[in-house]
Amino acid sequence: MRAQIWTFVVSAFGFTVAAHAASSLCAPNETVVFACAIGQKQASLCASADLSETAGSLFYRFGKPGAVELSYPASGADPHKAFTIASISPGAGDFVRFSQAGTTYSVYSLVTKQPGQFFVDGVLVSQGKKVLADLRCKEQALGPDNWAPIYKAKLPQDPDTDLRPDGK
Repeated sequence: MRAQIWTFVVSAFGFTVAAHAASSLCAPNETVVFACAIGQKQASLCASADLSETAGSLFYRFGKPGAVELSYPASGADPHKAFTIASISPGAGDFVRFSQAGTTYSVYSLVTKQPGQFFVDGVLVSQGKKVLADLRCKEQALGPDNWAPIYKAKLPQDPDTDLRPDGK
């Protein structure tokens, strides 16, 4: 009976570990930190099991299973040199940011006060002060441990805590 109630509670909130992991671009041996559907494509933030202050790896992947269009950083890169993290006022949300070839990607999860919507998750793509795209997830994107693997790694703080470079 407890298992049935738990399954109902987990299903009612729209997340399960198995369903979440299945809809990501993470490898089976990686922890799904963030995974979301954006149209027919997916965005995923994947951590190695040993991600910490001194070890491990973190990858951002975008595309379709079997057809990844963007994978960052290169294999073996230090996540502490490749990514930054920032919080948007206490409790309002967090983002992980990286830049490649003059384009900045901000993977975010925000708490919102919009009726019927608790989280807004997505990937903001920008160049300088210009927002190229705000790719919103269809559903909540954080994994079962939320940002815990990222916090544990103690990535460097992003000096710019504004999610949008255009100030909107």
